[in-house]
Amino acid sequence: MVFSASTFLTIVSFAALIAGVPVHKVKRDCTLMTQAEFNSLSEQAHNAIDAAALADHGDHSHNLVVNDPDFPGSPANVCDNVATGTVWVEYNDQVDGHFKFIYSMDDILTPEERTVA
Repeated sequence: MVFSASTFLTIVSFAALIAGVPVHKVKRDCTLMTQAEFNSLSEQAHNAIDAAALADHGDHSHNLVVNDPDFPGSPANVCDNVATGTVWVEYNDQVDGHFKFIYSMDDILTPEERTVA
């Protein structure tokens, strides 16, 4: 029987929990993502987010922004050189009653696409 690394860790963690052995989570090195770090993501990553916005709201002029100061509760982070969290699509003109829409990088992009250069 072959297990993926994730499945193996889950099984080991569960077994340790049952046995009463403390399980320590691996500490990840996370920082708030800068706009420059977001901009360093691949063209493919930017195109995927643009495609999601296009599918949801049509073709309108917009910018992709991380860590919008108006919404501090929706951060984007870099953990071990992989982007995680949210990106804002900010439109120049109101679209569907709003100027900004939020998207999850984790839902749209693969970990490889979220790797910060």
